[in-house]
Amino acid sequence: MRRFLFVSSIGVYGAKTDGRPFRETDPLNPTEPYAQSKLEAEQALRALTAETEMELTVVRPGLVYGPGAKGNFLRLMRLVSAGWPLPFGSVSARRNYLGLDNLCALLELCAFDPRAAGEVFVAADPWSVDLPTLLLTLGESMGRRVRLWSIRPAVLRTTGGLLGLSAEIARLTSSLEIDCGKACRLLQWQAAVAFREEMDRMVKAFVHGQGRPT
Repeated sequence: MRRFLFVSSIGVYGAKTDGRPFRETDPLNPTEPYAQSKLEAEQALRALTAETEMELTVVRPGLVYGPGAKGNFLRLMRLVSAGWPLPFGSVSARRNYLGLDNLCALLELCAFDPRAAGEVFVAADPWSVDLPTLLLTLGESMGRRVRLWSIRPAVLRTTGGLLGLSAEIARLTSSLEIDCGKACRLLQWQAAVAFREEMDRMVKAFVHGQGRPT
């Protein structure tokens, strides 16, 4: 039996959570074009595989971090590396991220384990992290002191709107928690690489790319 493994996005459920982590059975509510395109691709693949003997397994990962990380992780590393004071000390929103090595281990299981056939999995490391902790961890990995000062998230969002940074500030100040229990129970998947270990690898690659000694 052949299997098609599709890597979708946690964004098919929405851009944030409010006190309860996303699970596989939650309603689908993509709010951004990227997430909408992922959902449409899932639907097209289901229609296609329903007419064949091919199995379909879908993985919906959270934000992936590790060597070569882009997007918000790259922006945050640049801010921490620059040593600027950062106004995020009061941001209590929590997010589950997904280490690159942990994602690869899950994808290998989903590709070959018979128990993954026809299943959908949300994917994230099991530990949720707030923004101040993330920034302090990046600073420790870089050997940089992170200076955090506290501005209320509502003020940050208002300021971000005035500066044309509404989407970026919304992501930094909103929770996006993910319950990876299904993959752990059904496939015995574990996030074997710890948060700090993957952060250290990501920072080492970033520093090397900036041309500074590691």
